[in-house]
Amino acid sequence: MAAAAGDGDTAAVLRHASAHWLRHSMLTNHANNGVQLKTLQDTAGHANIATTAAYLHKTDNERHDEIVSSAGNRKLTE
Repeated sequence: MAAAAGDGDTAAVLRHASAHWLRHSMLTNHANNGVQLKTLQDTAGHANIATTAAYLHKTDNERHDEIVSSAGNRKLTE
């Protein structure tokens, strides 16, 4: 489809796609869209969660903003 649409760059990338690449892309997409790493670990069948954590490709700023946002949603008590 990419080639028919005139997108030669995407077509070239997709010609080299493998099952492993598709799996990596799916896990990365889900990790970066908020799916819990434990859920992804179980889905991928990884014995070690550190293996699954490699699929989380967020920048330092994105991680910082997520943590600040999470802390801001809590009411602080004295």
